[in-house]
Amino acid sequence: MNVKKAGWFLILSCFLMLVGCGKQGEKSGPSITEKPTDQELMEVAESTYEGIHILTEVEDEKLYHLALSYPIFDKENLNQEITSFVDERKEEFLEIVADIPNPEFVEQHPYMFNVQFTIEQVSDSIYSFLFTIGTYTGGANAMEQTKTYVVDIDNGKYLQIDDVFDVNTDYLYFLSKEIKSRLYEQEEYHDFLFEDMIDEETAPVKENFEKFILTKDSIQFVYDKYEVGAGALGIAKVTIPLQDAAAYLNEQFQPELINEMEENEKEVEQKEEAEQTPIQPDPNKKQVALTFDDGPHQKYTVQILNTLQKYDARATFFVLGSRVEFYPDVLKRIKEEGHEIGNHSWNHPDLTIFESEQVQNELRSTSDAVASVLGEAPTLFRPPYGSYNELVKELSGVPTILWSVDSLDWKYRHVDTVVQEVLPNVHDGAIILLHDIHETTADAVEVIVRELKEQGYEMVTVSELLQGNGLELQSNEVYYSR
Repeated sequence: MNVKKAGWFLILSCFLMLVGCGKQGEKSGPSITEKPTDQELMEVAESTYEGIHILTEVEDEKLYHLALSYPIFDKENLNQEITSFVDERKEEFLEIVADIPNPEFVEQHPYMFNVQFTIEQVSDSIYSFLFTIGTYTGGANAMEQTKTYVVDIDNGKYLQIDDVFDVNTDYLYFLSKEIKSRLYEQEEYHDFLFEDMIDEETAPVKENFEKFILTKDSIQFVYDKYEVGAGALGIAKVTIPLQDAAAYLNEQFQPELINEMEENEKEVEQKEEAEQTPIQPDPNKKQVALTFDDGPHQKYTVQILNTLQKYDARATFFVLGSRVEFYPDVLKRIKEEGHEIGNHSWNHPDLTIFESEQVQNELRSTSDAVASVLGEAPTLFRPPYGSYNELVKELSGVPTILWSVDSLDWKYRHVDTVVQEVLPNVHDGAIILLHDIHETTADAVEVIVRELKEQGYEMVTVSELLQGNGLELQSNEVYYSR
């Protein structure tokens, strides 16, 4: 596995839409004022990496959006460090929220706190994690920071820089020289580097080299905004091939040993694309498009796919790039069974607070992740939280898809309530918003699909729904329904 583009980075993770449409239907089940408990806001999912799970926590309030994703290990002693780090940052953010001076204004521009991560497998036991922490607290107060961990799961420990390098060598001076040289060699950094900052951050002391990640063939050092240059530089990264550092590495991290492990781990994958016959719109049938955001999820997306297959229904899945890298097999199944895949960003930030480069990174990273698995990029886009502006719409380069019926499944974690949010509001040509990351949603889909089928609805993809009457989708347009 290669290093993945981080964007903001998790998981995403899994994040929830806030914008709703349609009239309220008559409710059954709990009161609509009932909120999920803190425990219900947290979900733990399996990953493709043995001994590592993904915990996702989501809160969507009037004043803020919060989306956290971080790893949980089978070995309990490994969990405290990362969990404490995330909890501390969350508490700092919530203290800022508690002191908001103008809540009415903030409701129009909610604060945001986002913790996500990428993972790099170095060997059977060693994994690197690069966390990206994004905070928005109004106006120009958008901040992005990073944190790294390298974990040896078998030995139950976090690796420090002197676990990787031989302390009996002058590795600190080697790193100081290499990092400084490689920073200046990167042309895209030239105009933004500050010499005094670089001299301070690369001085040959151990504390300057604690933020690093390992890959199978390199070590990468990460510098936050304003650490080695102007704010326009953003997050800077310096990669040193292990081959170049071999004289200073501990034996365990000598490149020939890691390469040997990589060869032993390689598996040959053959991509098989199932031929699908597009559903031809039936003029005698009512049609709707079921859409699912924030996946893929290794359990609930699969449950939903089973339901759709059972009732011969198709849907559109707007995926997070950060989750694609964890569940490529689920993505393949979505495609193979004739469903449509859209871009929902890398890790679900509010893109309207970003500058052009950050928006492009979120969207491009996700398109690349999908294309690496399926051989083709998504042709539809849904902005996180349904939030977009002209810049976001333009940079997406594909049609922007919103919805006309909101299940509010992120808010009401109850099957009957979700069903009652959907069925009374369905109409011919509707685009229905759901999320394939909740157990209650997966259970509700069985009821919704069965009822829609009985009411004579045909469930098709968004493109099939909108193009069924000969409509040509435009990349600069926003679509809510047919």
